[in-house]
Amino acid sequence: MPGAGLVDTWDAAAVRGPLYGTFHGYKPLGPDGDRIDWILATPGVTAERATVNTFSRDGRFPSDHLPVQASLTLG
Repeated sequence: MPGAGLVDTWDAAAVRGPLYGTFHGYKPLGPDGDRIDWILATPGVTAERATVNTFSRDGRFPSDHLPVQASLTLG
């Protein structure tokens, strides 16, 4: 998002989990797929870790998108 003054926490994170496409449409997960979901932060926020949550129960996902999660330090 050039010019908006926001940072993609996935790109800025010191540690990242495996990348999966975040829209899977209830189909098998796609490693190294397109990440169309983000957590954006102002430049003063430090992204420690970021991951794509692949939780499912009995092979069923709660959504057709996989959530992106980040551990952040504010300030």
